[in-house]
Amino acid sequence: MERGIVMAGYAGGAGAGILAKENFDRLAGHFPVRFTEEAVKFSGESYEVPVMEFLKEKEAYYGTGEVVPVSDGGVFAALWELGERYRTGFAVTLKKIPVKQQTIEICNYFDIDPYRLYAKGCILVLAEYAERLAEDLNASGIPAAVIGREHEAKKRVVYYDDEERFLEPRRGDSISEIG
Repeated sequence: MERGIVMAGYAGGAGAGILAKENFDRLAGHFPVRFTEEAVKFSGESYEVPVMEFLKEKEAYYGTGEVVPVSDGGVFAALWELGERYRTGFAVTLKKIPVKQQTIEICNYFDIDPYRLYAKGCILVLAEYAERLAEDLNASGIPAAVIGREHEAKKRVVYYDDEERFLEPRRGDSISEIG
């Protein structure tokens, strides 16, 4: 059975929060101050512990066991690590990866990739019953989505609309590209 990949949290959230804090005046001059203040709070969001607590007694119910925290290098680095660690391929749909609008706007401002941006507090889970897991996490107040599925072929693919791209090994974090 091909397992689904569940992502809890938001792509690039912690990195966007750090960028908003370190560049507050610059961003507040471009975006509304409230927008920038809200983005600063992203660096404190963490879903790792709540997800692990949630799964502690329910792993068999969801068919889980493989968990990869997201941090440096963002979601793409964590996906690569998931493939390496568990020797699996996968197909992920980019539009299914949860990302907050502030993160997208801040990344556009700095011309960086939100999917390669620091995302500590976010977590990936391989689960046989991924849809059920994502629904139950959301119902308990933990944002989650099924972003793709593993497959037996070793290729690691990210789909954007009709375009197929192969994920590359970790190349660093987008935050390091800001001068």
